Order: sequence, then C-alpha cells, then structure tokens
Amino acid sequence: MSYAAPRAIADADSHIMETQDWVERHADPGIRGRLHPLALGKAGGATYQLIERAVGKVRARVEAGTPIENVVSGVKGWHAPGAFDPVERSRALDDLGFSRHHALPAPRRRDARRAAACVHEQRKAAAA
Repeated sequence: MSYAAPRAIADADSHIMETQDWVERHADPGIRGRLHPLALGKAGGATYQLIERAVGKVRARVEAGTPIENVVSGVKGWHAPGAFDPVERSRALDDLGFSRHHALPAPRRRDARRAAACVHEQRKAAAA
C-alpha cells in the first residue's frame, strides 16, 4: 500500500532542486548566453560538488533501472528521488500514491529576478 492510499492526494507543494544548468536548459536559446550561473552565495564550492555528485548518482540509478526506494524517509535534497529529474519525480510521486502534483522551483531572490528577466526578454522578442 502506498503512503497516500486510500486517500486521493494532490501534492501542491513539490519542489525541484536546481542543478547548475537548470536555467540554461529551459531558457530560450536567444538569451542563454546572457544568463548568470546558479548563485549559491556563501554555500559555494562544496554545494556545487554536492550537486554534481547527486546528478551522477541519479544518472547512474536511472541508467541501471534501479527502483526508487524509501521515498518518505529516505534521502532528501538533491539526492532525493526525483529531486531534479522529471521522469524519476513522476515515479517517486506514483510510489507515494499521489494522484496529481504541482512542482515548483525553490528560487532564491537572485534566481527569481533572473527568471523574471527571461520572461521579460521572451515577451519583448515575441512583440518585435
């Protein structure tokens, strides 16, 4: 039995953990060169290394077809199942038994401004 069963749960507070290239992967190609890299402030280098290790572990887990385990009490943050991989995120939420979800980025102030600038640039280009 899943975590949610027998209830129907729509998760409206899922968060996607950003990788170093998350904005560039989703931004319009015309503005990618003007974007600043992910800024982690004082967390800096050690956090970048943590993110890269997590990305490597998830890729290896997905490539090997290793099933997701222990979603509720398992690892969290960048190492959590589906932290930044949408296919794995869907599997993790299925495993929990959630019928729907709404995933949100966990923006920091600078990233939120950057995302708003991307939308502004896209609107300006569309109007031209």
